[in-house]
Amino acid sequence: MRLAALLSTLLPLVVAGAFLTTADAQEAAAAVPAARIAVHAARMLDVESGRVVADPLVLVEGDKIKEVSEKPIKAPDAATIDCGGRTLMPGLIDSHVHVVLSEVSIPRLENVPLTLMTARAAVLMRAMLDRGFTSVRDTGGADWGLKEATDKWLLPGPRLFIAGCRDAR
Repeated sequence: MRLAALLSTLLPLVVAGAFLTTADAQEAAAAVPAARIAVHAARMLDVESGRVVADPLVLVEGDKIKEVSEKPIKAPDAATIDCGGRTLMPGLIDSHVHVVLSEVSIPRLENVPLTLMTARAAVLMRAMLDRGFTSVRDTGGADWGLKEATDKWLLPGPRLFIAGCRDAR
């Protein structure tokens, strides 16, 4: 299955999740069996060995990498994503972001409605994820509500760590 087809299958589920309560979203997620996805790329950066692996296969079950191999993996029930000539690599981490800082002028930012601020943050976080950042540390502004929303995929974005927040839940 190509990436576009997989995303077109998953996107309605993510969008539909925005209209569910947290309990409904958790119940729906529990009812779906863990997906098995085989990812094929032209190259893969292996950061542990410090080398680039040619023609790798990666088997993902749910949210865990189950197997990485340079030889065929036996997983006939797995959906396949062909990354074409791209290089597969670990997610990037940014340790200094401000996901809710959508205005340069702080006095103007103070007058932005929270709903608009959240919508702008959602766009910023999705763009971070699209650029390969899978974890970010917000150094001021984001709260545990944004963290919870990204953890539960109500808002697509990187894993969010909130700096200086004692109760980040």
